[in-house]
Amino acid sequence: LLSGARGGVALPLALAPNVLLLPSAGLTLIGGAGAGGVGGTWGTNLGAAAVFGSGSMGFRTGVTWHRLNDSADGIWLLEFGVVRIPGRR
Repeated sequence: LLSGARGGVALPLALAPNVLLLPSAGLTLIGGAGAGGVGGTWGTNLGAAAVFGSGSMGFRTGVTWHRLNDSADGIWLLEFGVVRIPGRR
């Protein structure tokens, strides 16, 4: 069983009326459990995402780089999804 979580802050920047850029930074936690025992590590992350929206719905795409303390290499996470934009109809 492997589990991970990330937390951090993002700064929404309006590039155009229907486009937001979201640079972010934070902490990453990864843990696992199996027949050989349990373990985990933590690290930091840096990323950027963009939201393209019209009305109350939008499309979100982003990339985040995770640097774990127990690894010499980083992990890249690519994201794509649909979002609800609060305050819009």
